[in-house]
Amino acid sequence: MSRQVGVVKFDLGEKHSDIIVKDIRIWTHCSDITTSNDDNDDEQKTVEVWSYSGRFLQYVDLWSLPLWLQPHGNEKGDSIFDCYTMSKATMAYFSTKLKDQRRGIVIYFETHMADDSGIWIFFKNDTGDQVRCYPLDLHPKKLIDEQINELYNEHSSISRRDSEIDEILNKTKKRITITNKEVAKNLRINDKKLQFNETLSKLILGGLRLRGIPNTQSSFQRLYKMTFDASEFTYRDELKKMSKGLPIEVTFESLQETVEILLRLFTKS
Repeated sequence: MSRQVGVVKFDLGEKHSDIIVKDIRIWTHCSDITTSNDDNDDEQKTVEVWSYSGRFLQYVDLWSLPLWLQPHGNEKGDSIFDCYTMSKATMAYFSTKLKDQRRGIVIYFETHMADDSGIWIFFKNDTGDQVRCYPLDLHPKKLIDEQINELYNEHSSISRRDSEIDEILNKTKKRITITNKEVAKNLRINDKKLQFNETLSKLILGGLRLRGIPNTQSSFQRLYKMTFDASEFTYRDELKKMSKGLPIEVTFESLQETVEILLRLFTKS
């Protein structure tokens, strides 16, 4: 059963606000009609007819609209309305502007309803003999936006976890690199110190043998230790810099001369 549910009018925008497309009567095929009893208890059908004023926004290509904005009726057919008018000017307007069946006219009405976007699209049916209209339902867009936000947040969370893992791996890699460098540095330092000690030991042993002091005598060990300690003290600055990894070299000739001077001093020969 069809019934009229509203009547609307709209102007043609800010530049043509003085031009009014009026007397657009909105009809629905919904059979849900409220009944009430009057004082004589005679049952009669009562229908609330709303009235809105609106403003033209733009034209749209209906075929280019996303699916959730496409005109579609539910099982009751109450989401798409038929439009009728007694105004010749209004009929001429729709006939002219809706010659192309792909075109839709977007109108904004201040309906003051919380669940209504206030945006309506007027178009012609497939046969082109009837002007129809429907309100845009923005609820699907809200659901889509929520799903997109959930996916984005989930992706962001995964990205943050990946970033944290990458950061941990990079820090671990840096620590390993630093540790390896420190180990290599310490090995070089120890190697130089060992070379110094080995060369010094050979020079002292050679000097003691040249002086005919057998290593079976107690004086041999005492002279060896005194000469070794005195030589290290002589090169204490070089050894300190060497322990810091600085490029310090103690030449064989310099060390040999130092050992010889110390042995002459300690043995008086």
